[in-house]
Amino acid sequence: MMRWSRILRLRLRSLLRRRRVDEEIDEELSYHLQRQIDEFAVSGMDPREARYAARREMGGVELQREECRDSLGLRLVDELRHDGRYAIRTLVRNPGFTAVAVLTLALGSGANVAIFSIFNQALLRLLPVPAPDELVNFSSPGPKTGRTSTSSTFGPDAVFSYPLFRDIERDQRVFTGIAAHRDFVAHVSYRGQASSEQGHLVSGSYFPVLALRPALGRLLGPEDDRTSGAHPVVVLGYPYWRSRFKGDPAVLNDSIMVNGHALTIVGVAAQDFVGTTLENRPQIFVPLTMAALTMPGLRNPHSGGVWNGFEDRRDHWLYLFARLKPGIALESAERTINIPFAAIINDVEFPAQRSGLGNTARERFKNRRLLLEPGAQGERPERAELRSMFLLLFCVTGLVVLIACANIANLLLARRPAVSLAWSWPAGRSTLWRLSSPNRAMRCCASSSTRRCCYSRSCCALGWPYWSAPVRRCLPRGPISRRRSGAVRPALVRQHDYGQHWPQHKLRSRWRSL
Repeated sequence: MMRWSRILRLRLRSLLRRRRVDEEIDEELSYHLQRQIDEFAVSGMDPREARYAARREMGGVELQREECRDSLGLRLVDELRHDGRYAIRTLVRNPGFTAVAVLTLALGSGANVAIFSIFNQALLRLLPVPAPDELVNFSSPGPKTGRTSTSSTFGPDAVFSYPLFRDIERDQRVFTGIAAHRDFVAHVSYRGQASSEQGHLVSGSYFPVLALRPALGRLLGPEDDRTSGAHPVVVLGYPYWRSRFKGDPAVLNDSIMVNGHALTIVGVAAQDFVGTTLENRPQIFVPLTMAALTMPGLRNPHSGGVWNGFEDRRDHWLYLFARLKPGIALESAERTINIPFAAIINDVEFPAQRSGLGNTARERFKNRRLLLEPGAQGERPERAELRSMFLLLFCVTGLVVLIACANIANLLLARRPAVSLAWSWPAGRSTLWRLSSPNRAMRCCASSSTRRCCYSRSCCALGWPYWSAPVRRCLPRGPISRRRSGAVRPALVRQHDYGQHWPQHKLRSRWRSL
């Protein structure tokens, strides 16, 4: 252990105090050279001949100096530093080639990053909750009477009335919990500053079903979901807490105004959690029992402005999801839950809604089933449109990357005299590859810095303006995160290696044939 610590200490000293180490090497070599000269002079040699003899005896001072430097174990660092300087000089000496290569790589990688970011956000990203594969979403196709209130991207099959939600919630044979939620526009005012944010009305089982823990304070629970209008509390989304409240923990128990009503801040949601719906990024979470106060749009104009959505089975406005018990398959859970659901439809729902149904619709209503869909990614609207658009986007970005590779290859072919001269050097392949690697690395670094500028432009060029408004809200606007970009880097490196290796292989074959 002492030996390794000593070696590490010496290596760090050689790296950080390089000039001092070089001076010590020169002093040591000068000392040994002078000792050798003195020995030859004492034996009777002329001082000039003694110096020549001493140099011959030592085998060359410069060679000894390089061997001493190599013994420090920093040869690789020296070579990388010299190769980096060589790469910078090469790029500066050819500004036209450098600019075209960097822009070409930036365009290809920018489009690649844009499509992967959109694809990951829309179709691959899982909810940041424990065991997301256990989550399922509810829908029930069939006729509905009365008022159906949906968001812009979900059809009427996905919404349920509040009484029906409570009826389904009573049967927990295959679920650990069932939760309901609904988005709304929140006009938030805090200490004189007002803004419009996205909000979420959630049942008391919402956060327990997701198995989330608060970043600060507490989350909403069953105790906040008992009496209508009696729980004026709110949970802030983590990004909203960081941006609007500067991450101040003292906001707990402060009051904010939401749509004209005072709510007390009781906690902050988990850091990575931004809701379960792709198109909505809620900044605040309010108990479902506060719907009549915080959602004026739910009021029924046909009943004198009085909203009774907590009792009216004809008012469909809630989205439902649940968590399966461990070990229960989706198909088995669907068969099991449809037994009590059929009884609820025929014995409770049908008598309450039969007056608004025709004969054909009545039969369809009685045959309604509860469908369970995987909810690991939350609610994902417009899947058919997303899939068809991504098929087109993959073809377009693949063509862009192919053009970028071919462009770099042709640029390098245009420099074949210089490359042929380099390959004619009396050096091994590893040395030539080492000399060319920093050049490629510099181009990649420059193109990576330019890629961020091409990202938003690539999104527009890939068809963003032509998608429907609901789908555009589902797609990310900011740059790709570091975790996701790790999956893109290998493709970009391979793209660049192709542009460097292919012309070198061709030129080497031609040079050998001469």
